[in-house]
Amino acid sequence: RWVIARYFAMFNSSRRDRWVFGDRDSGRYLVKFSWTRIVRHQMVTGGRVSGNWIHGDFPSCSTQGITSYDGGTVGVTIEDNVVDIPRAAGIEWYSDQDSIIRHNTFADGKCDFENACGIINLGAKPGEQVGSGTIIRDNVLGGISYPGGDPDQIFTAEHNLSRDAIPGARNITGLPTYVGQAGRYSGYRLARGSLGEDDASDGTDSGIR
Repeated sequence: RWVIARYFAMFNSSRRDRWVFGDRDSGRYLVKFSWTRIVRHQMVTGGRVSGNWIHGDFPSCSTQGITSYDGGTVGVTIEDNVVDIPRAAGIEWYSDQDSIIRHNTFADGKCDFENACGIINLGAKPGEQVGSGTIIRDNVLGGISYPGGDPDQIFTAEHNLSRDAIPGARNITGLPTYVGQAGRYSGYRLARGSLGEDDASDGTDSGIR
């Protein structure tokens, strides 16, 4: 009872709430989370994510790649990015509608919890609608993860170079050979003779241009 008497009172005169924690001498108090107005995330329509080198050192898996967990992305273009992180998914693009993921390089290699890296994850939160219409084209990646069901209803994948087999037309299963040092953006372009060379839908190499 002494704790309540000492630390709880109606410190905010504009609110009829005596369960506010504060200091009676100074009048200072903690703002309650319930006083904060809820602002819903607005849908992201269009836009472009391009030319980034996103990287992190093993074994920390805290580095995220390109992410949208709450859905609401519509028609976003993601292109010419290098994602080399120790997290299995290089991109986590939940409940997406009609975005284009093209000419990115999601590096393979040692990843957290003995998982393979370079995955495009088209998941959805529990209770949320699975996305549809996502186009995955001309990338170098490890594979595609999706919630199950008919992949044609979720995404279209074509002209990709993937470590793991993925559904779609003109995809190549295998690993790339890079032109140079992996510790810089330009090092992730394909070397001459690599799988994926000149195999993109636009006649250029798979992955970053």
